[in-house]
Amino acid sequence: MKKNLFQFLLLISAAALFLSCQKEEEEEHYDVSRFFSEYLKIICDNAASCEAGFVTAENRINCPDIIMYHPFPFPAFKREEKVIFKQKFEMLRSDEEVGWIEVNNKKVKECFDALEEVAQCDPMETSLFEIVACVNVFEGTKSIRQDCGQDEECFYGWCDTRGGRCPGSCVEYKEPGQSCNVTLDRCVPGYTCRTNGCSESSIGVAGDPCLSDIDCSPSLYCRKSSESDATGRCFWRKSHGEPCIDVNECMIGLDCINNLCSKERISDVSGGKCGKIEDDDGNEVMYSCNVYNKLECGPQNTCQAFPQQGQPCASICDKGMYCDEGSGTCQFQRAVGRSCTSNTQCMTFYCHNEVCGIPECMDVYD
Repeated sequence: MKKNLFQFLLLISAAALFLSCQKEEEEEHYDVSRFFSEYLKIICDNAASCEAGFVTAENRINCPDIIMYHPFPFPAFKREEKVIFKQKFEMLRSDEEVGWIEVNNKKVKECFDALEEVAQCDPMETSLFEIVACVNVFEGTKSIRQDCGQDEECFYGWCDTRGGRCPGSCVEYKEPGQSCNVTLDRCVPGYTCRTNGCSESSIGVAGDPCLSDIDCSPSLYCRKSSESDATGRCFWRKSHGEPCIDVNECMIGLDCINNLCSKERISDVSGGKCGKIEDDDGNEVMYSCNVYNKLECGPQNTCQAFPQQGQPCASICDKGMYCDEGSGTCQFQRAVGRSCTSNTQCMTFYCHNEVCGIPECMDVYD
């Protein structure tokens, strides 16, 4: 009797352990949607911890949607490439559905760990694929020389769409130490094409040599001793109230005003001034509204809450709507397959041949 009871308890324990492991495996599985849901949470939480930032404990809840549904292009993935975030998201999700990309669960953890080192006061300044640990989160299944629409589709390579070609073609990365052409080739992630071939990229930590700000991580800037110096060193950007000479010395989003890093030209409340306004000396200066407070610059150069359906708008509406140029009011966005005349009219933020769709190649804006 005791032996049977022991075997029964052992069987129950084994079953519980199996179900626990199975549940853990399921919880660790990422698809494109889950990755971006957690990615946006992390960069928004990081920004909310920034003392002089624009994301706060109060408006933190708005942050993920502000980024996902932002109607204007910004460098969300690579510093020198401005894209509409929702376009890129929809294209990655579409590629996943047809099996052209897969999410590497191990790389997801490495990426999320690395994000803690590049926290931005404005999360829209985070360029995902500038973080080496995040480059291979999405693994492509297409072979070299196959047609492609974006880099992530290519296995151990990148998608060459230069000259506006769509589709482009998968091109193999150049290996470390291999000779390369700066304008034609790309090196494996973590390496940069230089005159001596593919060399290890500097992550631009404080004290590293630099030629310009782009050689430093986003939290740093390149400071030279004099204008005649060819090289400088990476230094931490300064927060609100710290001394500055130029705006690039300040945390991204702050201005250098009267030689102090300041956020005084960003309005946090409805009714604050925005747009180009003359200061006391007659100089035109730019004021803006805190988008994370769901504010846009209205027609009277004052900040106003994101308008709702049918309400007058200047450029941005609340989630799921667009600012219609004809009526000057907010209207609901349209589903894939519906007619359109502009990207913002579509839920995917992509209008092609007057029909809402999903982009076949990634659009990069000036």
